[in-house]
Amino acid sequence: MDCAAVLESAGATIAGTVGNVKDALLAIERLEVDGVLLDGNLHGQPVNEIAAALMRRGIPFTFVTGYGAEWSPQAFSRAPILGKPYPAADLVATVSRLASKAR
Repeated sequence: MDCAAVLESAGATIAGTVGNVKDALLAIERLEVDGVLLDGNLHGQPVNEIAAALMRRGIPFTFVTGYGAEWSPQAFSRAPILGKPYPAADLVATVSRLASKAR
């Protein structure tokens, strides 16, 4: 499933995608977004630094992971998790919730 295609067909605008921690941190500083889907790891790199930067900027996010709730870093244990694999409707509902938190 191509997440971007599913979300765009539901009316979302995708600000961008990144594949590593460095690019994610730069994007957080440069882009104005309503919310972020944050994979549980980026090519084996932990995403704690990204989650912390999102929290500092007040940007809502949801972890997207196949590891389950027990994976969640302790500092972010209250962050929502969308478990992989997920139906397209769950993806759209998650992004809708993120956007409503940003308003």
